[in-house]
Amino acid sequence: MRWRMPHWNALVDTLAYVGFVALAVTGLVMRFQLPPGSGGEHGGRGGAGSGDRAVSLLWGATRHDWGGLHYWIALGLFAVLAVHLALHWKWIVCMLRGKKSDESGGRFALGVAGLVGVIALGTLPFVTATESTTRGALASGSASSDKTAVSAHPDAKSNAFADLRGSNTLAEAADAAGVTVAQIAAALNLPGDTPPDTRFSSFIHDRGLSMDEVRQTLARLAGEPTADEHR
Repeated sequence: MRWRMPHWNALVDTLAYVGFVALAVTGLVMRFQLPPGSGGEHGGRGGAGSGDRAVSLLWGATRHDWGGLHYWIALGLFAVLAVHLALHWKWIVCMLRGKKSDESGGRFALGVAGLVGVIALGTLPFVTATESTTRGALASGSASSDKTAVSAHPDAKSNAFADLRGSNTLAEAADAAGVTVAQIAAALNLPGDTPPDTRFSSFIHDRGLSMDEVRQTLARLAGEPTADEHR
């Protein structure tokens, strides 16, 4: 059987429909069945008891696995839609131009401008710089003020604490930031009696933290006025 244009159109349209449904289903799974906080194989290692943390599975796959599937389906659907546009390009051009008249050139230019605008809108998230904050700031609704505090001390965030690792202790971090261990413990929601020789690797994973977030917290603390400066 020799494939003609209607056959290719039917195949591409079918693939596009299946891809759209699959994209919607995987998105709904990650929103309702495996919401954020469902856990995964990675990201919980290193802390005491991290191996006992609960992880939700659907058909043997974690939320991270479903996210990877969602990503590849999106790429596949994008490719199918690109083929769809290529197969119908002559028809699109004819529809934009319409019958030859004084207005046909304007309609075509407007259609091209609209197409360029849609592509530009789709690429906007990938060319926009991301911002940085902490989980605590987001939870308290003060993300914007925290971002201001962190950005006000770019050197402290990027340089002073760049060498801080999970093997470092609270006492070492306090010395580097010029604050007390109690201040760091309070900022990280640790018990007030946490020993100064406690290493970050012993608790950050259990508390859902990363070392980048710890560094940002220390940068913020280092930039805050001390009690003596308030007097």
